[in-house]
Amino acid sequence: GMPPAYQYTRSTKKRDIVDASRNALSALNDAELREQNYVLTGETVYSEAYADDVRNWQEELAALELVAPNDPAVPLVQEFSKSGTRTLSELAMVVSLYDRTGRDAALERIRKSSGIVYLDQARNSVAKIQDVDGGPFDLTSRTVTSVLSYFRRLLAGAVVLFFLTVTGTILQMLEIRRPH
Repeated sequence: GMPPAYQYTRSTKKRDIVDASRNALSALNDAELREQNYVLTGETVYSEAYADDVRNWQEELAALELVAPNDPAVPLVQEFSKSGTRTLSELAMVVSLYDRTGRDAALERIRKSSGIVYLDQARNSVAKIQDVDGGPFDLTSRTVTSVLSYFRRLLAGAVVLFFLTVTGTILQMLEIRRPH
């Protein structure tokens, strides 16, 4: 078979490819979130965080392109790079609209933008990269992510329930206080 040293570096490389693509995707997701927070609040803390996310994306993508040559995932990495770049240029467009003309134009652009489509394509590419290069080592973090998203949904449901209950209670109190 292959020399053990080669097998070791191969599996390390695969892990690096999966990690870098995940980190790059995470930076993209964060950038989208911070861009929207910035448009909604106008707080510079969000535009600064957004700029950091863009830098993180560039660094992780560079790392990814560095470890990916000769890997079966190369075409997927190129696909990912393209959709990620499109996502970010869409986000940049929204931010510059907000800075130039204000919230309404920016929100309108977010509504009509293909940004979300590009981001989905990027997520798909990373899922495929994971299928090609993800070994058994990657099961744990995938499980953690799905557990987290489950709790997020649970929490969202709890918050909605809480508001409904509070609203219901207030309405009842108003009902009781009304003279009959």
